[in-house]
Amino acid sequence: MIFKDNYEWLSGWIHDYFCDKDGAELLFDLNHSDYFVCPVCHFKYTDIKRKRAWITKYRYQLFALLEEYSKQYLETRKEELLHFINDALAYYSSNYSKFAVHNKDGDIFDTIDNHSNNFGRITSQGLNEAMIGIRVVHYTSFGSRNKYKAG
Repeated sequence: MIFKDNYEWLSGWIHDYFCDKDGAELLFDLNHSDYFVCPVCHFKYTDIKRKRAWITKYRYQLFALLEEYSKQYLETRKEELLHFINDALAYYSSNYSKFAVHNKDGDIFDTIDNHSNNFGRITSQGLNEAMIGIRVVHYTSFGSRNKYKAG
């Protein structure tokens, strides 16, 4: 996987990544963020709602990959794994405030203050961002010392 996130991308509701015709989950292709294909009827979607859902799926994939690469790095000490991890985390930490505060519908807000959990920056929900943050802390600190294992 090549790291290619962009703070200008608004994430969406992951439940929108399904076909309207038959309810199938659309195929997820890291190389195609401009169209999304149903595996059942083969309809090709190009709408913004599914693009934002693709962005959410991409970011979830990315953070799962960071966790996996962290484990692999601890076992192998391969520098390319560490570089990928560092590049991704540096991007998010350096650009976090540039990600627009938004909700699952793509509405943008000036601040996250006084809003419910239904807003975020990297994802469109604060709870999801909290879970991502916990995972990052786990695999960059606890995981590296092997004092804690997620269950």
